[in-house]
Amino acid sequence: MKVLSHHEIAKLVVVYGSTERIAPSDPDVLALQRANLVEVFANKSDHLKVCVTEKGTEFLSRLGFA
Repeated sequence: MKVLSHHEIAKLVVVYGSTERIAPSDPDVLALQRANLVEVFANKSDHLKVCVTEKGTEFLSRLGFA
């Protein structure tokens, strides 16, 4: 796994704790997606939703966030 920047870690925390829509095209989200820490999928309204994966939750729990 590549080393995450502080921006990417912050974005992962935001995605984990947010109920707001996060832009899937955000460069930090794209980096987190490549690292398999978040996934992007279409919800019932066909809006794209960013969610933390099991691997992302595991990473956050090591940092004390999950």
